[in-house]
Amino acid sequence: MKRLIVPLTLLIFIVSATLRAGDDERAITACIKKETSSFAAKDYDAWATCWAHEPYIMELYTTAGRLTFFKSWDSLSMFAKAVFASETTEPGKIETSNYDIHISGDMAVVYADENVSYGSGDGKIFNLDKGLYNLKKENGEWRIISVAMANTTSYENRDLSAELKINIAGYQLLSENQIDKAIKVFTLNTELYPKSFNTWDSLAEAYMSKGDKETAIKYYKKSLELNPQNTNAQKMIDKMQSE
Repeated sequence: MKRLIVPLTLLIFIVSATLRAGDDERAITACIKKETSSFAAKDYDAWATCWAHEPYIMELYTTAGRLTFFKSWDSLSMFAKAVFASETTEPGKIETSNYDIHISGDMAVVYADENVSYGSGDGKIFNLDKGLYNLKKENGEWRIISVAMANTTSYENRDLSAELKINIAGYQLLSENQIDKAIKVFTLNTELYPKSFNTWDSLAEAYMSKGDKETAIKYYKKSLELNPQNTNAQKMIDKMQSE
């Protein structure tokens, strides 16, 4: 009988740990779904409960030619209140699925498929199809601390690849006015993914921020060669040439 005590205890521990992990995964999934659905419904109070109210939280949306970046709960909440108060701002659709959840203690990383579309028809603003979430557990409740969402058709690889992560790092440096460092990061991305029009578009934007119009135009043209539909590149070229 004594020989059965240790294996039985171990089995109980494994089952309990598995059940807890399942509970956490369900809670994490519910948190993300609530965040997206309450945003679509313009329900600020419900949406706000999904986020950690900390100065270091981050939300980022990136597509070819468009970056929306918020750093700190104060800036993100102010944006949300403005969107919810606007009668003209209506998300077309927000859905998440296929969650790939990785939990380590009180922290979690989640990869998910996104179906986010803002605007419609010719007035469409952007689409997003992949999301990377970071969450932490506070007082037994999971809260989002960062979200990076992207339209991966802007990238050479059709997933949350190194290209996307490098691009996000470059834009973070750019947002902090560390332009030369951002240029180095974006340059690396063009070397790793030379066939991606978006890497050249981002590098051009960094040079434009630096005030080097000649180099910026050169790289915007390179982006256009790879994707003639990149209207942002042509718009930036026209703008700089008219100044």
